[in-house]
Amino acid sequence: NCTQLEFLYLNDNQLAGELPTSVANLSTHLLEFCFGSNFLTGSIPRGFERFQNLWALDIHQNLFTGMIPNSLGKLQQLQRLLVDNNMLSGEIPDIFGNLTRLFLLTMGYNQFSGRIPTSIGECQNLKRLGLRQNKLNGSIPKEIFRLHDIIEIYLAHNELSGSQPALVESLEHLEVLDVSNNQLSGNISTTIGSCLSLRSFNIATNKLSGAIPVSMGKLIALESLDLSSNSLTGQIPEELQDLLYFQILNLSFNDLEGPVPRKGVFMNLTWLSLTGNNKLCGSDPEAAGKLRIPTCITKVKSNRHLILKIVMPVASFTLLMCAACITWMLITQNKKKRRGTTFPSPCFKALPPKISYSDIQHATNDFSAENWVGKGGFGSVYKGVFRTGENGVNTIFAVKVIDLQQGEASENFNAEISTSRDVYSYGILLLEIFTAKKPTDEMFQEGLDQHKLASALLINQFLDMADKRLFNNDACTDNSIFTSSSGDFNSIGTSSNTLSHWKIKTEECITAIIHVGLSCAAHSTTDRSTMREALTK
Repeated sequence: NCTQLEFLYLNDNQLAGELPTSVANLSTHLLEFCFGSNFLTGSIPRGFERFQNLWALDIHQNLFTGMIPNSLGKLQQLQRLLVDNNMLSGEIPDIFGNLTRLFLLTMGYNQFSGRIPTSIGECQNLKRLGLRQNKLNGSIPKEIFRLHDIIEIYLAHNELSGSQPALVESLEHLEVLDVSNNQLSGNISTTIGSCLSLRSFNIATNKLSGAIPVSMGKLIALESLDLSSNSLTGQIPEELQDLLYFQILNLSFNDLEGPVPRKGVFMNLTWLSLTGNNKLCGSDPEAAGKLRIPTCITKVKSNRHLILKIVMPVASFTLLMCAACITWMLITQNKKKRRGTTFPSPCFKALPPKISYSDIQHATNDFSAENWVGKGGFGSVYKGVFRTGENGVNTIFAVKVIDLQQGEASENFNAEISTSRDVYSYGILLLEIFTAKKPTDEMFQEGLDQHKLASALLINQFLDMADKRLFNNDACTDNSIFTSSSGDFNSIGTSSNTLSHWKIKTEECITAIIHVGLSCAAHSTTDRSTMREALTK
């Protein structure tokens, strides 16, 4: 009966149930219809096309279901349409061609599917577009990036694919662009640098590749940037450190490399913002330690740094942590041929399959003096504390750093380091650990000719070369080595037969290890195994 009613505000209450169909009988003078933040259910009533003067329809944050009525496309005076945070579904109808006055459109947090309607591009007065947290797919319509007055675009948490349109250069008023958690691919458009009003840019968790555009350094208003969880490569543009309002940066889980800038937003950066980029480095030890990344090696100041630089790409098999590691691996390999009693790791829980240079640096406290254990014939040994196993238990291992000026490593030092030299160092390291002898020992004096040694040495002679402490039955007191594959204690316990079998397996393993060491450390480079062959053996 309110024939002159223009404004109906019932937001932020606890109204429940369905909207009565009689709302269609309200005054045709109605300008705003607002029922947001209630508990209303059912579908959106039909009949809104009667309200030709309506400029605001707000039913956000309710429990509405069903689809958007096509009749809403007849409300040519509509300026605000808020239907977000409901349970609406189906495709969004392509009804926006007549809604040219619309400046606020929020439809996020529903269950809409299908493509984004291209007719949204006809809403040239649109300031805010919210479609996040739906099931929308397909590419982002290029028409959206022709909305010259758009300020905020939220398309995150959908299933959008394709590349980011290069038309963002025309969005000079754009302040927020969030397209995270989709399936966008390709490169980040270099035209993003033309969005001089952009404050927040989030394109995380997509499938983007290529480099971070240097043009981002032109985003003078930028405050927050999230490029995490993509496949971006190359270096971090130094231009980003000059942005005055830049406060939040996340580059984690990409494949970035090179030095991390030190000024601006990078001064307060934490390691969480860069984790997952194993090729990044810090310009100085202090910055590198804070970010848990290695220090950049721009100049070879010592031979220790030189060999570490070589080791980085193959750290998982050129840095040997302790004698038991390889023994355990070979025993595990032989277990496949056995039944009944199994022999898991006798003395420790194994390290992760791959160890990065950053992990080693962190474990040794950046090779500090406090972690220095001593010096061998081929370099220094450091104590490294690694978190191992599922429970993350701290376990101490020895980390050997090869010095190229000592022993055989000094040969052709000024020549270019090759993989042949790398495998040679690995072989010497194996022999030094498992024989407990320095490279200056007389056994090394006549040269390690693989053909000569292979034909001359019988199995007993191989064992004579080995450190006798490796055959000590008391070395491992963990009864777990006598458990069955099911985890039950084996009935044979520590019988003489079991210990005898253990001794045989140990001898086989030690023999195989020394054989690998000799094949890697052959005098002639042509006789040496490749690193791949050594790892296979």
